Amino acid sequence: MPNENYGKNTEDTTPSDDLPFYGTMNMRYEIDQPEIKVYHKENSCIFKKNKEEFGGLSNMATGFPLRVNGVEIKTTEALYQACRFPHLPEIQHKIFEQKSPMLVKRISNANKSKSRNDWDKIRLKVMKWCINIKLAQNFVSFGAVLHETGLKNIVENSAKDNFWGAIPNEEGTIFTGKNALGRLLMDLRQTFYGKDTFSLLFVEPPQIEDFLLYNEPIRTIDERQNFICWLQNYWGGSIKNDAISSHPDNEPIRTIDERQTLICWLQNYKGGSIKNDAISSHLDNVSIKEEILRNGTKESKIIVEEESQSYNKTTPVKQKRQSKRKKQETTTQTNLLNDT
Repeated sequence: MPNENYGKNTEDTTPSDDLPFYGTMNMRYEIDQPEIKVYHKENSCIFKKNKEEFGGLSNMATGFPLRVNGVEIKTTEALYQACRFPHLPEIQHKIFEQKSPMLVKRISNANKSKSRNDWDKIRLKVMKWCINIKLAQNFVSFGAVLHETGLKNIVENSAKDNFWGAIPNEEGTIFTGKNALGRLLMDLRQTFYGKDTFSLLFVEPPQIEDFLLYNEPIRTIDERQNFICWLQNYWGGSIKNDAISSHPDNEPIRTIDERQTLICWLQNYKGGSIKNDAISSHLDNVSIKEEILRNGTKESKIIVEEESQSYNKTTPVKQKRQSKRKKQETTTQTNLLNDT
């Protein structure tokens, strides 16, 4: 029987008064202390470099190509940075031309003064959308990366960026920061483990004004038909249901083949016909794990407000200290996209 806590996050929420001194050093952003999280290495999946363990979680990771509005995009980092400049398609084009995600970041940094005026208010929503696209268009390969994290915290190891990541202490055993990217990935994993797994194949653009790519409104991503095609190719040729053995009473025992049933269910999932206006499949030939296709027993999807809100305007209410058991049962990143 599936664990009812499967997919829930086990994030440490040390009260602000107890934050260690190293958690306030060398931090790029000023963050209200109640939003600063503390993560222990033994309970976390730490990612930094692409070729290291859990490197596929990074936006800089190659091998997870994207396609938006018919435009081929090499990395999630390139898509995210291009969203800074909806009014400057020439910068978007220059970003997409780069083979290295480090060059992408360099170009974006050089043009930061030209970023859209509301970038700091919408960047969390944009990042959430970008990693949703990464999963939708790499459902098996990136899904396997998420699955390998189990129930552990997902934490980006950063030397200075305490907003998107968390900064390690000198021993590299404790990480402190907002860890926004890691928490968004944990949100995504939670839905991926739950009963609405296949809803992640359909990604609508966030409600953001002038959300443009090459001066065109960004369209909905619908990967359902591509995933169905991948399943059919994975299974190899036509789907059959031939008898393979005999019952003792000489009555044939037929193979139980629910593949076509799954395909029909996917085609009718959430209702309506399957559309594929903007994208094509980039799924890798990786075996489907049981947990990717099974239904969860408890829905734990976090509801996100669509309205953009400025970060760090007022101080969030300080949470009371929770028992260790209570921490295991509480989703701690609920307000990640609702900073007020």
